[in-house]
Amino acid sequence: LEMAVLPSPGARARSARSTISVVATDSTRKLQLVRVAIETGRTHQIRVHLAHRKTPVIGDDLYGFAQINQRYRTSAPRPLLHAYELELDHPV
Repeated sequence: LEMAVLPSPGARARSARSTISVVATDSTRKLQLVRVAIETGRTHQIRVHLAHRKTPVIGDDLYGFAQINQRYRTSAPRPLLHAYELELDHPV
């Protein structure tokens, strides 16, 4: 199931908010390390939002750029999406 960013929520759309900040950029300015804070927990939210801003996760075969994924396939055989910290509100 592929998700998309829509201009405004419709009948089937649900709101999703992410805050994305660049932490570091490589010397070629082609790769970035980013920090993403999500305010909602939608399926594929981080991957969809990064792809929408034309900076998809390397190794993401669904939302990423096939040519770039192929170039980095040896060093990135899976999506380079990792959590540094997880925080959530306990319901009790």
